[in-house]
Amino acid sequence: MEIAGKVMFGIALNYGVHYASMALHNTWCIPHSFTDLLKGLVATASPVCSTLMTIGQTTQNAYGALVTTSAVAIITSGLKNV
Repeated sequence: MEIAGKVMFGIALNYGVHYASMALHNTWCIPHSFTDLLKGLVATASPVCSTLMTIGQTTQNAYGALVTTSAVAIITSGLKNV
């Protein structure tokens, strides 16, 4: 049960970081009006926007790996009991 708690905490933490970085990227880096579009020509290539996108991509991959690994662990532990 302790392992399940740690897995759920890891998934929740990873998803939280992913959500926060993508929300900030959406707010700061994605143009929402024509004026923002003109400003975005410079701001989109900023280190902050690039870093937020990298964090989002990394946490997306990690989230997939966590879910897949957890599913495999649950299935294999169920098979051991059969």
